[in-house]
Amino acid sequence: IGKVPIPVKSRYGYALDPIFEGTFQAACLLMESGVATSKQIDAVQQKALGMTVGSFTAMNLTGGNPITAVGLDNYTTKINAWYRTPQSLKDKVAKKENWDVAARGEVVDVSDALAAQIRDDLLGAYFGICGEIVDAGLVTIADFNMGLDIALDMKPAFTFMNELGTAKALALVQAYAKKHKGFPVPKCIEALGKDNKPFEVPVVLREDRDGIAVLTIRRPKVLNA
Repeated sequence: IGKVPIPVKSRYGYALDPIFEGTFQAACLLMESGVATSKQIDAVQQKALGMTVGSFTAMNLTGGNPITAVGLDNYTTKINAWYRTPQSLKDKVAKKENWDVAARGEVVDVSDALAAQIRDDLLGAYFGICGEIVDAGLVTIADFNMGLDIALDMKPAFTFMNELGTAKALALVQAYAKKHKGFPVPKCIEALGKDNKPFEVPVVLREDRDGIAVLTIRRPKVLNA
């Protein structure tokens, strides 16, 4: 079925649900602030995070508004105070409405300056959400990175931060945290970002079983090439 299992520890939402719902929340809060429209945010998010569709379109396609509204309010007490159900989401659920998104083939106009502002905001949120999950000890970086790539079809956060430079990634997370009360700056990003050191994201894993070393190649998206 094109999926692989990853081991995770137990917490509400586990490892991947907070990414899907948290990146949507970040997009929603950005829209509510008046910085950009849902169409503009979707267009930039799709490109910046390597997503097949943006968060607003994903919500429309999955009918995800009601369950996300429940999930985000639970995250408030079970993960951290940044998570909450945005008012605009509550309104959409009450009215049973979809988000305003681009039609198939529609070109959305976003200036370079606005695109950069949207991109930096969304990346700060994305990296911070992922770093908090690693800080919580729910999943290894290798497993998490692969899960993001395969399950959510996004640019995997930790190789993405390495490409940008962890110092830049840390600056984006700090800037986001400064604007959003309750949003934590993950220790795992702070530790490497201060010296601009990369995350270790192994694709060959070793496990010793009864005196035998078992090596696993973990690049399933490219058939383990």
